[in-house]
Amino acid sequence: MKNNGVILFQLLLENQFRINEMKEKHNKHRKHAIAVGISMVVIIIMLAGYSFALGFSLGRMGIGQVIPSYGITIVSVITLFFTVFKSNGIIFGFKDYEMLVSLPIKTSTIITSRFLYMYVMNTLFAAVVMIPLGIAYYIFESPTGLFVVIWLCGILLSTMIPTTLAAVIGAIIVYVSSHFKYTNACVTVLSFGFVIGILGVSVRMGNVNTTTLDVNQLSKIGELISNQSKSLYPISTLFEKAVIQGNVSALLLFILISAGWYFLFQKVLSLRYKAINTAIMTHSATSNYKITKLKTSSALTALYKKELKRFFSSTVYVLNVGMGAIMALVMTIGIFVLEPARLEELIQISDLNNILIKVISFVFSAVLALSCTTSVSLSLEGKNLWILKSLPVKTKTIVDSKILVNLTITVPIALLFGLLMNIKFQTDIVTRIMFFVTPVIYSLFVAVWGMFLNIKMPNFEWESETALIKQGIASMMGMLGGSFFAMFPILAILFLANQSYQMIQIGATSFFAIVSILLYQFIQKYKL
Repeated sequence: MKNNGVILFQLLLENQFRINEMKEKHNKHRKHAIAVGISMVVIIIMLAGYSFALGFSLGRMGIGQVIPSYGITIVSVITLFFTVFKSNGIIFGFKDYEMLVSLPIKTSTIITSRFLYMYVMNTLFAAVVMIPLGIAYYIFESPTGLFVVIWLCGILLSTMIPTTLAAVIGAIIVYVSSHFKYTNACVTVLSFGFVIGILGVSVRMGNVNTTTLDVNQLSKIGELISNQSKSLYPISTLFEKAVIQGNVSALLLFILISAGWYFLFQKVLSLRYKAINTAIMTHSATSNYKITKLKTSSALTALYKKELKRFFSSTVYVLNVGMGAIMALVMTIGIFVLEPARLEELIQISDLNNILIKVISFVFSAVLALSCTTSVSLSLEGKNLWILKSLPVKTKTIVDSKILVNLTITVPIALLFGLLMNIKFQTDIVTRIMFFVTPVIYSLFVAVWGMFLNIKMPNFEWESETALIKQGIASMMGMLGGSFFAMFPILAILFLANQSYQMIQIGATSFFAIVSILLYQFIQKYKL
């Protein structure tokens, strides 16, 4: 008979990968599930190819010995960074919490099943990164006979500590926020603070003083990379010793620390798990409500306000979809504040100022495109879709309200970008105008592109809001697709140096404007 934790974990996986839908030959969602699977395979192949290219490059440089510590550090930092956002919605405050706690199941069993789900998903990512790196390491370094066993242990344990640590950080953020009136707003602010802190530490520890390094001294570069990896993730030292030296004691200590940290996490969290979830899912209401003047507004305004509140009420929604806008804002301020000489030193590109003038509008647009709320806004209605369908409003009004929310997030930053870039750079009038026009047009394109994807690939039967936003095919295509399209004008400007970059800017921007109009006309015909 299966353990309760295993059953709960199995149900989570079946729901995530839509296994039951795949089994039904005539299910209307089967094609969608197959499309999601194909897209995931493509992404996995691309990520694996990039990882192998990275490991192969390090090997060709003669510093393949840094691959173990470097690889496990990359996996651990990325896992920590993204899992913090997942914990609130998978381990805490998930949809079926009240049903599960009413069953005769131990709290530790619920925690184990939810944590195991996150751990397995993170470990799949680790495998995609670490296996190609391991192949590259094997080609160049000719490791000991225990290499395969040690590397496999590294893959299985590389995400254990960061996943656990992310859950702890998520628990702290959620528990502290639950004591404030505006819990979700507090969670969002603290989470953004954590993200900025992680980025700051990573940048600081990744700074290299190139003036003290001779590029021909590859051993020094390898030593530098190894030291930076160990500073960022100290336990990588044990894994490195186990791989390079075949040190079994280091491997056993690595396993002991990883497993011990998890068991400690489970025991401690079990003590406060119900209290944390109760605090998250309990909402207070004012008791001194008084009826005064009631304000009325148009249907579009009312739906727009509802959508805006929906966006800011969801921490997962804000952190994942709003991150592109924050990154675009930080990039804009950074370029405006830093002197050209300092930028050239940081990016290691000569004549950077002239290059930036030509491509910065599309680079900024590519970053801003990561904020695509419309790719999931319709699906987020979920089982409440009937409410929208019963309203005496046109589908166009509903769609417009969702598009307006996306524009509210992106257009102000796009206009600020245009203003600061005009102050920063001394250039011709056409480029100055395009500093404003290109990002605004691209913001409109991203909004309608996301809405188009959500209409073509809706998912109203989701169980986890986190999974829908972070792992939904429409969400990924909305964010990554918008950035991908912005790459073509950048490449055209860089490779067609003999052509007028202003004409390429105008042509590309006009193209995105036309496509936006055509997509919007298609969206207008949509019926719920």
